[in-house]
Amino acid sequence: MHTLKPQQLTLNIDAKQFSFADTSELVVDGHHDAQYQAWVTQAEAKTAAEFGLSIQHPGFNLLALGEPGSGRTTLMLNMMHEAAAKSVAASDLVALYQFDANGKPLFLKLPAGAGTQLKQAMDAFVRNFAKDLPNLLEAKAQQNSMTPIQIFVEGQLSAIKASLTLITPEKMPTKYFSALQQDILDTLEAWQTSTSVDGETNLEALMNESFFGRYRTNVLVEHHAGDHASVLY
Repeated sequence: MHTLKPQQLTLNIDAKQFSFADTSELVVDGHHDAQYQAWVTQAEAKTAAEFGLSIQHPGFNLLALGEPGSGRTTLMLNMMHEAAAKSVAASDLVALYQFDANGKPLFLKLPAGAGTQLKQAMDAFVRNFAKDLPNLLEAKAQQNSMTPIQIFVEGQLSAIKASLTLITPEKMPTKYFSALQQDILDTLEAWQTSTSVDGETNLEALMNESFFGRYRTNVLVEHHAGDHASVLY
């Protein structure tokens, strides 16, 4: 039997012999996340996970198997966040009234945050339109012209476009706004105000949600400006 002295069981290391301040500096450049080191012994699994996350196809899912406590959930969630941060920015999805398709919805993808901007702008337009509609119809009858209504709608649409600061000019839904304007002009040009024997007009038949509702925006998927793609697991 060989007897060891206490000094032989102790390893003294002088911190001055190291060129780094702490072990975080030993992590390879570009992989500062603490989870990176956990992938070192699972290179094949890491490659497979990166390949799976790169597949952008409807209905494709990535299944990660492993023993309980092996860290698969933490590692995969971390990689998913990294992939989302590098992916294309998240988009809002809105449903609009499609004027030339018998009321079928028009689905439109917008930059993150722009869906809410459009909804707020269109809600304000509907309020202004409902408030000014009686005067607009009266001006139309007096002048026998659609000019007052056209000027009003053009001004409102210009204000809406100006408020959509998250949408670049080339991405602005100009075709939708043109169709909306034409729908209003066609509807109100055909509308004839009439008065009953009781002195009541038929304006109430026009002042309802079935008319104004088609100019509203329904936000189906909403994000905040600057959000990355969603991480679902």
